[in-house]
Amino acid sequence: MKEIIVREPLPVPHAHFYQGVTEEQEGHTHALLGFSKPLNGTSFDRHYHYVEGVTTFDNNHYHRFYVKTGPPIPMLDGTHYHLFEGKSYRNYTEAEPTQFGGVVYSPQQKKVHQHLFSGRTSGPIGY
Repeated sequence: MKEIIVREPLPVPHAHFYQGVTEEQEGHTHALLGFSKPLNGTSFDRHYHYVEGVTTFDNNHYHRFYVKTGPPIPMLDGTHYHLFEGKSYRNYTEAEPTQFGGVVYSPQQKKVHQHLFSGRTSGPIGY
């Protein structure tokens, strides 16, 4: 007879809305907002989420970013949120002209910059 292995159910998967802002560099800032990657976790298990995307389009350019949140911070209602911080990918300080925005790479070497950023998530979405 086969032995049946009984597992505890996994915590419910969830995601978080996130928002943050970059520090000022070269006279401008960018905002970050979106949704984290979903993950199974509770308010007490030290799980984390990945936050990635593209900043707002300011000063004729944007920056890509990719960061892992910190562990969950429990709230009084039993849910949790996460904090995050990181550094954006570099982009030109004086962007090449584009028709629709984005990045056009210059054949000449140009000055680049990047931004430090921080933010927090909302409580869980998807419980």
